[in-house]
Amino acid sequence: MKSGKAFRELNSNCAWGCKKNSQGKVQAWKGYKLHLNVTDIGIPTAALVTGANVHDSQKRISHICIR
Repeated sequence: MKSGKAFRELNSNCAWGCKKNSQGKVQAWKGYKLHLNVTDIGIPTAALVTGANVHDSQKRISHICIR
């Protein structure tokens, strides 16, 4: 998949969600999330802003940031 198409498929709008944590309490969030691809010494090489509800493990994010 080309990076342009992958960008369009990700939610980039302000978003909210909630879930129960390991202690059984409800955690809520609202806003945006910044995903960074960095070198071994911490220098950013790519950045992507998504809605806060986009999970970090989505393969599309890794694919986009590595390019």
